[in-house]
Amino acid sequence: AARTHAAAVRHAMRTQFLPLFYARLGGQSAPVRSAAAAAVAGAGASGGEKKGDTGVAPHQLLIALPLLHVLQALPAADRESEVPGLLLRLCTHLRARDFSVREAARVALCDVAAELGPKELGGVVRVLRRSLSRGFEAQVFGYTLHALLARVAPLTVAGELDGDVGYLANLAVEDAFGEAEAQRRVAQIASKTKEAGGGTKSLATLALLAGCVTFAPRTLNALLSPLLRLSGGGGVVAAETGEGGSDGADGAAPSAVLERRLGEALMQVGAGLRANRSATPESLCRLAKGLVANALPADAAANSKGGNGEGAAAAAGVAPKGKRATDARRIPETEVNLAAHRRAAAPEHADALAHVWAIFGLALLRDALRGGAGEGGARLRSGEPAHCALLAPLLPLLARAVDHGHPELCAAALRLTTTLVRCPLPDGGGLKARAALLRACLRRVQHVSALSASADGALVASVRALAVLLKAPPAAAVAALPATTVTPGVTPGPKHGRKGGASSASDNPGGGAGGAGVSDSSGDSVDEDEEAPLPAPTAPAASGGAAAARALTLSDGQLRWLLEFAHTRLLEPTPPPCVFVLIKAVLGRRYVGARLYDIAGRLGELVLGADDATSRDHAAELLCSFLLAYPLGDARVLERLHFVVANVGYERADGRRSLLKLYGLLVKKLPAAPLLKWAQLLFVPLVPRLSDDPDAGCRKAAGATLELLLRRLAPDAGDASDGGRALGGLLRLTLLWNADADAELRRAAAQVGALFAPLLPVGESLDLLLRASVTALAVALADGARSDALDADAGRAAAPPDDAQWQPAYHSLRALERALSARGAAVHSVALNELWTTTLAHVLEYRHVWVRLVAARLLGVYLAALRAAPIGEGGFASLPLGATPAALAELLAASCAQLTLSRPSTELAQQAAKNALALCLLLHTRPELCPPPGSAAAAALR
Repeated sequence: AARTHAAAVRHAMRTQFLPLFYARLGGQSAPVRSAAAAAVAGAGASGGEKKGDTGVAPHQLLIALPLLHVLQALPAADRESEVPGLLLRLCTHLRARDFSVREAARVALCDVAAELGPKELGGVVRVLRRSLSRGFEAQVFGYTLHALLARVAPLTVAGELDGDVGYLANLAVEDAFGEAEAQRRVAQIASKTKEAGGGTKSLATLALLAGCVTFAPRTLNALLSPLLRLSGGGGVVAAETGEGGSDGADGAAPSAVLERRLGEALMQVGAGLRANRSATPESLCRLAKGLVANALPADAAANSKGGNGEGAAAAAGVAPKGKRATDARRIPETEVNLAAHRRAAAPEHADALAHVWAIFGLALLRDALRGGAGEGGARLRSGEPAHCALLAPLLPLLARAVDHGHPELCAAALRLTTTLVRCPLPDGGGLKARAALLRACLRRVQHVSALSASADGALVASVRALAVLLKAPPAAAVAALPATTVTPGVTPGPKHGRKGGASSASDNPGGGAGGAGVSDSSGDSVDEDEEAPLPAPTAPAASGGAAAARALTLSDGQLRWLLEFAHTRLLEPTPPPCVFVLIKAVLGRRYVGARLYDIAGRLGELVLGADDATSRDHAAELLCSFLLAYPLGDARVLERLHFVVANVGYERADGRRSLLKLYGLLVKKLPAAPLLKWAQLLFVPLVPRLSDDPDAGCRKAAGATLELLLRRLAPDAGDASDGGRALGGLLRLTLLWNADADAELRRAAAQVGALFAPLLPVGESLDLLLRASVTALAVALADGARSDALDADAGRAAAPPDDAQWQPAYHSLRALERALSARGAAVHSVALNELWTTTLAHVLEYRHVWVRLVAARLLGVYLAALRAAPIGEGGFASLPLGATPAALAELLAASCAQLTLSRPSTELAQQAAKNALALCLLLHTRPELCPPPGSAAAAALR
């Protein structure tokens, strides 16, 4: 009875229920099997909804997912026979002319595919491929394939799509490079079909596939095989029929469009591989190494291994010259042999697009090193020893890639070289590999510079990589040399003039053969007025380590060419930044050549006259490095310093700013002995810049440089070892200016005094500075009083003080404030008695707000010291700090006047109120300081 009942239910489902669903769904199906289903289909066809040419409204397709749930409840045999019919009906609606129907069918098909799961995606796509095969349907197919994979990929577990990856990748490549892509470029087709107007989705489909397959040789071969056949010149192989596509024909050279499109496809594949969670650093490095090694010429690969070229090529699946490759269409699952695919498909043009694959492999590594691995597991960390061990074997391949003729491949290899060499590779990646890279980069710079006078991308990448390789090799790499290598000694080299050649080991009487390059060893003292080369190392005793060590240096001819190249580029109005990087590397290795001194002279010109600020700043830094790192006699150093100090008044403000940056670098980095020797030479030219320079940036830079110079000369905090004698000499010079009759000179002296103030210890020097500052303050007040008297005699209102009047007063007050803030005990100096008793009260009411503010802060320092000072029994004579009742009354009156004089700033009002309150409290707690009743001071308070 149960079996009979189940059979009846199944019969009812197949003859009554499912036909009703299918009739509502519409599309291609078997004849309707019941009158009720025919009535439903007729009602749907005659409804008022907008329909496509398939006779269905978009909302009717919403029934697809519930229908799938019903089918999944059927027995397995019935389910397997009914689900393809459901898929076929949905795919039929994708042929509708109405885009809304196609979009609804696409959404329904994606929902059904997600419900069926990733393992059934291949079957869904096969039904889709059979349904959409001609005309505009090809555009719909590529668009829908991407939509399906985008919907299913997030649900995929590693390995679920591995069986169908080759089929899906072939479909995506066929859509991206075949007839469908050609139709998308036709404006009429793109405007009529929204799927075509949306651009190619199949490249993104490749990215989705690469992100969800297992990162293993078999799946990677299946994923990349369609692109390999395409790059080999064999056209696109159709997924079902095996017919060639339209992008290329056997024996035809690939076009630039194909090369560009292949690069775009591989870029998308790379993005997917970097996001692949099953990828590991080991598998990524293995893949990248295989891509690069197989893309480079086979004979170069054999030579690099030092073995039989034919045997090495056969092992890689690549045919030697003059022989055809064996059939490598079926790649072993143990390795990714890209070259075998490419050469077997089109041996006549096997290397036509090899560089694209090499660039792809290099880009994978570079993005992984730069942290571009997304959420995948193949992120390479430059500080991880295990990852660095994986990267070290790539250096020889990079040298071969740099020597490759294609500019884009060379640029990619050079960029990766710049990144890899900076990593802490084991033994520096090997001295031989670094030497090969150094030679390759130098050859590349020579080649590119001969082709073009402009600083294009290839030249920039070559020079930057060469600059990185010119740096000294890691100590671990040098330590790994054979034990027979002798530690380089230091032997002074002969003197030479500017017309001499580059210094090399042949200049050294104890040196070895002429093939040795210039050493980076530091030199000892040289004669004062001669430019001498740095000492060269003695030749190592053994050939193995010696050859590796010499390979990491430049020969005499190479160095001459490199310096000539740098000098030529520096002669341009705006030199390329990469040239500055190269010169920095040369200076870092301390190579010596006659042209280097010409480069230093040109750098000095660029500091002042370069068009852009970056070039000026780079030139300033390099010129400072040259002056500090290279042995020069006193006459030559003095010549360079005279160039710097003589041009602080250069007419262009941007040039002055860059020169002052160089000035500051020299003051900061000069050793103590030359700094003491030329302290006055460096000090004097900066003083007028503090007030005379019209550019605010130059004035600020001059002040910062002066303060740095004085700090280095300070006896307690600086690094000078003369006990403050040089600083004292500069102070005496400043005090002479302070007593000069020239107002501008006095103003400059007041500014410099403010820089001296916190650096002087309590004693005679500080007392001299305090006395000079009080005198300068009194002179400024007297000048202001005379100007006011002249205005009063002429019957006009007093004019505001100009810069020449208020700035000396302001800077003198700043010097006093900074001195007392740094040396609190100086407040008791007798040199300040006049300030506390008479001068300060007048300055508090000066007609410039900055002067009044500094005077108010200085009064606060005085009151703090006065509150802490004891008072004796001798009346006014025993009052500390020259305080008298009359003087305190005047200070209180002036503080109150500050609150009402013109419009005080917030800071001034707050400080004046604090001072008035402190004075009132002081007079209240110490009545002996109050002025006697009826005195003039008491009247002033009233």
